[in-house]
Amino acid sequence: MTHYDVVIVGGAAVGSAAAYFLAAEPRFNGTLLVLEQDFSYQHCATTLSVASIRHQFSTPENIRMSMFGTDFVRDIAARLAVDDVLPEVGFHEGGYLFLASPAGLDTLRANHRTQRELGADVGLYHPAALQQRFPWLYTGDLAGGALGHSGEGWLDAYSLMMALRRKATSLGAIYRQAQVVGVRRQGARVQALVLADGSQIGCGTLINTAGTGATAVQCIPTLARDARELFVFQRTPSSIDVRNNHAIDSEEFARLNPGWQRRWVFNFATLQTGGFADEDYVKDGWTDISKRIRDRVVNEMTESGSEFTPELVAKAYTASDDEKMEEIRARVDEIVRDAVTAAALKPWYQQLCKRPCFHDEYLQAYNVPTCHLIDTDGKGVERIDETGVWAGGKHYALDCLIFASGFEVGTGYARRAGYETVGRDGETLSQHWSEGMQTLHGMHVHGFPNLFILGMTQAGNLISNITSNLNEAAISVGAVVAHAIKSGADQVEVTAEGEKTWVDMIENSSQSFLGNPECTPGYYNNEGRSIGRREKLNAAGYPGGPVAYFEYIDAWRRSGTFAGLEFRKEH
Repeated sequence: MTHYDVVIVGGAAVGSAAAYFLAAEPRFNGTLLVLEQDFSYQHCATTLSVASIRHQFSTPENIRMSMFGTDFVRDIAARLAVDDVLPEVGFHEGGYLFLASPAGLDTLRANHRTQRELGADVGLYHPAALQQRFPWLYTGDLAGGALGHSGEGWLDAYSLMMALRRKATSLGAIYRQAQVVGVRRQGARVQALVLADGSQIGCGTLINTAGTGATAVQCIPTLARDARELFVFQRTPSSIDVRNNHAIDSEEFARLNPGWQRRWVFNFATLQTGGFADEDYVKDGWTDISKRIRDRVVNEMTESGSEFTPELVAKAYTASDDEKMEEIRARVDEIVRDAVTAAALKPWYQQLCKRPCFHDEYLQAYNVPTCHLIDTDGKGVERIDETGVWAGGKHYALDCLIFASGFEVGTGYARRAGYETVGRDGETLSQHWSEGMQTLHGMHVHGFPNLFILGMTQAGNLISNITSNLNEAAISVGAVVAHAIKSGADQVEVTAEGEKTWVDMIENSSQSFLGNPECTPGYYNNEGRSIGRREKLNAAGYPGGPVAYFEYIDAWRRSGTFAGLEFRKEH
């Protein structure tokens, strides 16, 4: 068994920072190993998060640590250079803006005093000064604000992580791709780590910087393994298909040409929505069901001469869905040993009644003797008290309760965001949308100049890959803002006619993720409630579907006319 003085589990930003600072410490002369389960880092918090630094905290410890972080990043080229290669992390000191209502003003002032005493460059502003500095900001309900003038901002997290890793490696740290599945201890002291391949690594000191990846389906296998006892409260079972994670072929990856990410995104969107492509680049469960439907339609048209009709598509969908769901239920029987638990885990509905899930260890968790499935027969938990949860008239005492109830969809933006958006004439966004969402492209709202909304509704509406919608929206915002700057405009706003024309088209669209009301209740079908005009406008997309919308919005941007928008100079 190989032994290291220090082993760090988790090799992203935090783990690599720990490795660098330890390896760079002159008094440390031991051996150092960093274990990271995925060198692509595609699922780690570092690469999925917006990295930033702020000094506006309430405690001196946090403020001092953040100020050290600023100094470190400002001097990163000198600190982390390797063989004359100077890292660049794109640190932009844009500052943080904290706002306070009358109830929070004293706290804001107290925090500001602490920050200033420690040397943070933070300014305190009264509402008039905020209005002058940020003309777009509604200050009618504000009592003050604090703005970081320097030292606060955002940076490229991936570049920072890789710079730390390269420097740590140059100083003697060893990185190894491996998954830790267990810890051997003698008393309270860690002696060794157990890896997924069964091998062990001895260590004098363990530093755990691994992330959680904690969505409901993802966290249950780990909790089942480590918790003394686990109770999973289920309203309705999810469909759990094979995820089939596999290593990326390095030679195949090296052959990818620039722009491959966008081609993969469009390939996925095309196949997942029933289109045709020469090759399936992604090959996952989302594209599998769509290809089955498409192929059945083609076979029916070829063999019997049937015409392409909505009825033909519906017939192919039903047959493909029945086939897929039978496979999913059979997989439950193959994996879960207890017959009663297996029966409760089987989804008896169409696959897209709920958001499909894909996992290779979730069902196996229910074979762990201390993992208990509490099936509530569609009712959910009854209530929560100070010691646990009530379900089916029975009380379950808990030490820790994890809320994994999924997305909150269709509720008011203002309540979720914690603030209201006020338009030019005092109308709030909630008022403007009281009878349903009203936009152009799901992004521009009449009466709300310079407001850009990033989302999928009334746009591409590709629910299987939300980030595709956000990416296209962000590109559109960039194009609109660039045109405004170039033309000298202060304000960008959709015209009333432009908004109405788009909403009328959306209202007559069949593209909506709100599905069959006969499905098990969930956000996919408005919790089983009726779907009226308001609900449809809040969930519908471009009539031609996601790929057609992405092509449309790309042409709209490239035209340079930005039809439906008004660019004007106010000052």
